[in-house]
Amino acid sequence: MSSLKYMNAHYSSSNIRIGALVSSILFHLVVYQTCFATEKSLTYLPANTPWEALIVDVLHLAIEKSGQQHLYKYQQLQQLDQGDATSLLEEGLLDVIWLSASQPKRQESQIRPIRIPILKGLLGYQIFLIRGNDQGNYKDLQTLDEVRNIPLGQGRYWENTPILKQANLHVIDPIKYQSLFYMLEGGRFDLLPRAIHQPWDEINTWQHLNLAVEQELLLFYPFPVYFYVANKNPKLGEAIKRGLSNAIADGSFDRLFYSHPLIKEILSKANLKGRRVIRITNPELSPLTPLDHPSFWLHVGH
Repeated sequence: MSSLKYMNAHYSSSNIRIGALVSSILFHLVVYQTCFATEKSLTYLPANTPWEALIVDVLHLAIEKSGQQHLYKYQQLQQLDQGDATSLLEEGLLDVIWLSASQPKRQESQIRPIRIPILKGLLGYQIFLIRGNDQGNYKDLQTLDEVRNIPLGQGRYWENTPILKQANLHVIDPIKYQSLFYMLEGGRFDLLPRAIHQPWDEINTWQHLNLAVEQELLLFYPFPVYFYVANKNPKLGEAIKRGLSNAIADGSFDRLFYSHPLIKEILSKANLKGRRVIRITNPELSPLTPLDHPSFWLHVGH
């Protein structure tokens, strides 16, 4: 081959290689810019309690399992003033919030629920505070009708108070939270239902009163907590729903939930499997509540 032909072939081969290299660089540059130029802030409520920290962990897992974690940059609102979280969501100051689903007509007309219970319905499991001397009084109690004969205490404006009243339970509902403990000790009512993470701290707070955690009964009603997004942000809602569904399917949701120190402590103290379950319905829920998806819910008792 003449030197001229050799040089032409050499330069042609070099040009091909350089062209391929440039094309590769441009391709990766486009991918990089696509990933990061479209990255959005995902702003959520402050996590001030262990419960809220767990919920934030669930949110991060959902975004990861959606396959879109590269699209979002997490941003926690530093503090929530007296403003309503729903309003902040609608105004775009928050991108996702979490609320119980106990007032669907008001909430769901304004914002979009992702109907997968993010705490597996755990807050619908209630155990009772009683007077310290009454521990043996309920060992033979078996049915809802028997519970209806026993006066219960509840805060007047609590979200779950209408649920108990609509189950025809005998509810005494003072306005002040503090009054409940003195009224229980004083015999104004006999049982004070509390979400399963609450009674031990309250026993410590009110240790000057003769109160105890009842050991045998468990009151249950469906009480989901959902993530909500603004109606104008359906893509985020779809991503969270897809991520939660994927996490439930591959087991990572349950691994996160049951390994969390808060959940392990609660389930250990409450001994849910050793309790007799009294079930009531929750008429406050939307008919779209996924009650027929067992994997979404905690299941205990017999």
